[in-house]
Amino acid sequence: MESTVMQKHSVGIVQRVSFALALLLCAAAAARAQEAAPALELKDTAGRDVKLADYAGKPVVLNFGATWCGPCVKEMPIFVEAAKKYEAQGLVVLAASLDAPETQQNIAPFIEKQKMEFPVLVGTNIDHMKEFGMGAVLPGTIFIDQQGKVLGRILGQ
Repeated sequence: MESTVMQKHSVGIVQRVSFALALLLCAAAAARAQEAAPALELKDTAGRDVKLADYAGKPVVLNFGATWCGPCVKEMPIFVEAAKKYEAQGLVVLAASLDAPETQQNIAPFIEKQKMEFPVLVGTNIDHMKEFGMGAVLPGTIFIDQQGKVLGRILGQ
């Protein structure tokens, strides 16, 4: 019984996130005045520079999390599924890891276990989250439209 309740809850979460992502993909047509996303430049797990500006013209979902954060681990499959489902429409998913140097060795196994095929940025900190208007709560997710405007934020899971 408890498993069925959890499955229904998970389906509800996936449906809400899918709906939010569909709205994000249609955001350019909405022409709403939104704030510009701040610049963000970090290294990915391979040591390459990744700039948010590199994804201009594409909708971006930027998820702040950490390998030690239970809610972050729990919601990551939603982002993995969304990245696959909406890749053809140009959606970019970026994960920004707040793992400290002493836990960064857990990132590669986390990526493999979660089957994450999108960039994972390292060296992220609470100040980066604050630049995006987020608090210090993990996980945190930012939705950015094709024009680089922040459409919305989810604080927490």
